[in-house]
Amino acid sequence: MTVTPLGLIAAGVTVDKQPVLWISDDGTSFVETFAVPPGGAVDSIEHGQGWIVAAGSVGGLPLPWAPAIWTSTDGRDWQSVSLDGTYLGAGGLSDVAYYDSTFVAVGQHRAEIGGEALTLHWNPVAG
Repeated sequence: MTVTPLGLIAAGVTVDKQPVLWISDDGTSFVETFAVPPGGAVDSIEHGQGWIVAAGSVGGLPLPWAPAIWTSTDGRDWQSVSLDGTYLGAGGLSDVAYYDSTFVAVGQHRAEIGGEALTLHWNPVAG
């Protein structure tokens, strides 16, 4: 969950296990704003420079896991960020932070790909 000037943005799952994002302006009632693609997950949310960024993963069996990033400027309308195809099967992103005009998302490469850390940098202005 993250606190933004627009309200609270939270990630979770519905009763039927569908990953979603919610927004709340008072912290007691939340409205669903985005359904993550089936098999996906949102593990971290951050905001900065007028952007809200959600990081996680898409895919899963039988497809390989891939990192995923979604962005919004209002917490209600979300867009998927296109990532380089070399990340397919790399695993998901577990955390995102905002620092010095740049979002940095980190995760873990899958063991069969070497097991090293996966790091993505994204500047919303530069793309």
